[in-house]
Amino acid sequence: MLKSGMRCSAKASSRALALSVASSAFVLMLLASIDNARAQSKPIEVGSIAALTGYLATYDGNFLNGLKLGVKTVNDAGGAGGHQLSLHILDGASNATTGVTGVHQLLNQYSVTVLLNGASSATTAAINPILADAEVPFITLSQLPPERKWAFESTTDFSAVTTLELDFTVKVLKAKKIGIIFNQTPAAQAGTEKLKALAPQWGLEVVSVQGVATDATDFTAQLSAFKEAKPDAILDFMTGPAHILEAKAASTVGLQVPLVMGLDDTSTFLQASKIYPNAYLSAIPVQVYPDIADPNLKKAVGEFLDAYKKAGLDSAGVQAAASGWDAPHIVAAAVKASGATSGEALRNALETLDYQGVVTRWRFKADDHTGQVNSNALQIVKYESDKLKVVFRAGSQ
Repeated sequence: MLKSGMRCSAKASSRALALSVASSAFVLMLLASIDNARAQSKPIEVGSIAALTGYLATYDGNFLNGLKLGVKTVNDAGGAGGHQLSLHILDGASNATTGVTGVHQLLNQYSVTVLLNGASSATTAAINPILADAEVPFITLSQLPPERKWAFESTTDFSAVTTLELDFTVKVLKAKKIGIIFNQTPAAQAGTEKLKALAPQWGLEVVSVQGVATDATDFTAQLSAFKEAKPDAILDFMTGPAHILEAKAASTVGLQVPLVMGLDDTSTFLQASKIYPNAYLSAIPVQVYPDIADPNLKKAVGEFLDAYKKAGLDSAGVQAAASGWDAPHIVAAAVKASGATSGEALRNALETLDYQGVVTRWRFKADDHTGQVNSNALQIVKYESDKLKVVFRAGSQ
């Protein structure tokens, strides 16, 4: 009887041990499942340095309208690969010093893993090495710095704008001599140098180049210099109120030659055109909808404009807002495609992304962080009776 009892006791102990092991394994699996679910649903901390104050405040304000609407749309649709986007916006004050301070705060206080930034190219240049060291990718409304491993563009690249404006100036305006005016920012300075180098290839002579400080309030001296140099047209690299100041000065000094203006919101361009009617603007698809040939682009733009209108936002701000809308959708598409939410893996996902946006179809590559090498989503427009009319398209013969 003793041996039988011992055998029963041993069997009971064995069963208890087995149950205990199975129970422990189940608990571990359950905990792992919970941890995995938490990891999958953990928000992605997204930062933004944009101008709430300073000379870019209006332009970046429209960008932020699009950005916040884009983030809400992504989140309402289930997030980026199941992750909600948690957006933290800090004022870059239209200058690099404040932008750098803000980036450190976003990294240290909010642990952001991706940034979606405004239009200050000086800020972009200053924060680029900080974000590269932290291995945090960022998408920017400004032009890209020379070293751009961690930087991606959400606006139309100057190279595309430059080609469009040169084509238009030669083929439509029949110009032989041009002047160039630019804001003294890193991106505008780089764009001006590129334009000066390219102009001879279009048979154009650059007869005057004028730079203006970002805080300047009167461009009369610069436009007077153009009047004396007698160009056939003036091309610019400026954004925001500078276009209005350019138009005022051109009218004041009695210029009559065409002003070919870079990208800007239609509200700014409308004001400039009322002051100086002989003005043209480089425009993106949202500004000329529904006059868009590509059906996929037209559909994307229509969906954005419908959401924008329902949100009660100002239609005159759609140019910068379109970049704000595209930025979180680009991140969401990269996360969905790769499962990555940070670091090198997210950067790699962005670098290989092919996504239909409303600014253009974004096709990022290792050697093209503008995503626009083959983009023709640009046109030259002019106001006629307070309505924009397309007068020239990218790629026109």
